[in-house]
Amino acid sequence: MSILRAALLGGVIGLGACGGPDPMSDESIRFERNGTFEDGVLTVFFDLQDNWHVSVNTTDNTIATGPFDSPLPSQQGRSWTFLTETEDGTSIAYSVVTWDDNDPLDCLMASWWAEFPDQHLPDLSFDDSETHAIVDGPEIDSASPPDLPLQGQATYAGPAGAFTTTGQKRPVT
Repeated sequence: MSILRAALLGGVIGLGACGGPDPMSDESIRFERNGTFEDGVLTVFFDLQDNWHVSVNTTDNTIATGPFDSPLPSQQGRSWTFLTETEDGTSIAYSVVTWDDNDPLDCLMASWWAEFPDQHLPDLSFDDSETHAIVDGPEIDSASPPDLPLQGQATYAGPAGAFTTTGQKRPVT
């Protein structure tokens, strides 16, 4: 089992759409693919209310990109900021991906997404927005769970962090 899979099972697997139903209920977590990372192209996608499909990709929607220091020594990483404006509103997303060049299926994507219906730059307000957190990667596919021992214990170490809704960074303990 890879370090990535062990780390995800230890604490990250619970991320899904933010807001909405009680976060402790199964209704707030949708176990479905929300991204692809193939040949260096990242695509992030999901369905909002009323079957409205939204997506961004590194080819068409990137406004900024940069290196991302992967916490896994065998992997490299990159970050992207996306912006999409349509008549229906504005989407802003930020994603980081870590991957192993020798094993393309060993990758992980984490993103946040803010959807601003009927709003356009520079006048965006979070009051009438939808925000989402996304974690995706082949190793956390619920249709193919890892084989874990029935007994024993595990210890996980590594960085963690969070942002408040006001954008202030604070550590996670």
